[in-house]
Amino acid sequence: MEAQQNDDLRDDHDGNPAPPDELHSTNTSVPRHQLATMAHETVYFSRPRTYGKGSRGCRVCTHKAGLIRKYGLNICRQCFREKSTDIGFVKHR
Repeated sequence: MEAQQNDDLRDDHDGNPAPPDELHSTNTSVPRHQLATMAHETVYFSRPRTYGKGSRGCRVCTHKAGLIRKYGLNICRQCFREKSTDIGFVKHR
């Protein structure tokens, strides 16, 4: 009886129980931690981003918030403050 309980637990060498059988895979090329998240990853970014804020990003750092689109700059405001003198913008008071 005790041997059967030990077989059911299937502890590894550290004493931690083995993961549930549904996470076991015969394909060894996929890491075990990715098996549970694959279904979510296939749905997560499946909708096409062709318009709106999600489709545009800063051309320097790919940040999506605070984007300056005027004159076709497409640069976030943080990068604009760093690069404005290189681009040729001068601050007037």
